[in-house]
Amino acid sequence: MDIGLPVLDGLAELVDQSLMRQVRRPGPVRYALLETIREFAAERLDQMPEADRVRAAHAAAFLALVEADGRLQPGLARKDWLERVEVEHNNIRAAIGWYREHAPPAALRMAAAMTAFWSVRGHHTEGRQRLDELLALVSEPSLVRVSALNGAAWLAIDQGDYVHGTDLLGESIGLGRTLGDTVGEAIATVYLGRCKMSSLDTAAGAPDVLRAVDLVSPTEDGPATTLVMFYSGIVALLSGQPEAACDVFGRCAAMAAELGLTQLTGRARQMLGYSLLDLGELAAARAALAEGVPVSMEIGDRWIVQIGLGGFIGLAVKTRRPRLALRLAGAADAFRAANEFSMPGPMQEMVDRWLGPARARAGQAAGRLAAEGRRLSPEDAIRLALANEPDDAAPPGHQGSRPALTRRETEVAALAARGLTNRDIAAQLYLSVRTVEAHVDHILTKLGFRTRTQLAAWAHEEGPLAEDT
Repeated sequence: MDIGLPVLDGLAELVDQSLMRQVRRPGPVRYALLETIREFAAERLDQMPEADRVRAAHAAAFLALVEADGRLQPGLARKDWLERVEVEHNNIRAAIGWYREHAPPAALRMAAAMTAFWSVRGHHTEGRQRLDELLALVSEPSLVRVSALNGAAWLAIDQGDYVHGTDLLGESIGLGRTLGDTVGEAIATVYLGRCKMSSLDTAAGAPDVLRAVDLVSPTEDGPATTLVMFYSGIVALLSGQPEAACDVFGRCAAMAAELGLTQLTGRARQMLGYSLLDLGELAAARAALAEGVPVSMEIGDRWIVQIGLGGFIGLAVKTRRPRLALRLAGAADAFRAANEFSMPGPMQEMVDRWLGPARARAGQAAGRLAAEGRRLSPEDAIRLALANEPDDAAPPGHQGSRPALTRRETEVAALAARGLTNRDIAAQLYLSVRTVEAHVDHILTKLGFRTRTQLAAWAHEEGPLAEDT
């Protein structure tokens, strides 16, 4: 389609006519259409004979972007890939939707490749819905189906749905074996071990992890081998072998760093912290957590943040700071609820065991301290933990400038300010209505507002909608 005008000149003219605006953010220059203009442009495109060719080219471009990293497993995603996908998420959603109608196998392939992003950046419900729908639509045996089954199972386990996760992995293991996909079978097998251990059945999960080790070892697949090693460390920790766990997690972190697997490096360092806590080596545990948690925060690995906070809760209790421990527990609970994911059973048991003495020492103040923690952003909670201050230190307050909203809170605030109901917001962001209600309540509390009218005024004056006015 020849429009007779260079692309950059056309963009500049659209900006001059206020039909398009330049988006101010780090990285390459981007442009966005106002919603009404975008809808009009989409209608005009649908009327053109080239519409299918344009949409096919659009979908192909974003399929290539999603598959550019080449690592389908959560835990192995790279930060630069996660950031690119974050920026293009709405384009990717549109591409999956187009492929679903015109080329369903490509839609399944794209959704499988998105699993790591959906898990890391907290889009669990959306990812599960898309993968389950596409797996039902595209039933032919393939290597892509193995990856999609593994991805859907991982997201189910993240949310504590162990029964569905087990069913998905059973099919994946059988299919991977039939197709000769040894790495896919190994990944499914170690995920099955994770599933059983997360549901408090370490004795049943350990053999699956050992089987995955046997499967992946001959493949010389470094990233998959490192991921399986990580779960070998989990087996050692949960089996009462903290010294062995320290050795495995230390080697895993080193290997992951050598391979450039920053996300897995952060996770391994955090679990090393848990193992050292179990041994009573508190200074070393704090060093491991202080190294691992910021790595996960910086890469945007949202699910693991609750694990890091759990480690800092244990450290606070063991260093006689029950008030800090209870605030961090409140922050972790709020973060978990807002993102609709689940703490693995064994980790939750550890944290609850640590918190018992803290609640007893705090007495009637325990509830108030946890409530203070629930008002903290995860960033503030981690800063509070890293500060390593005495127990009478107050949590970050609301004086001065308003506290920053998280990415998800910003999305919810923008939609609420536009007048969408909680049900409408839930449908647009693939969340439950209950989760949206929790987000809105947390946003109002964090910003010091009592009504959505106040929120709307703030959003248009200085918040996420300020650039649109």
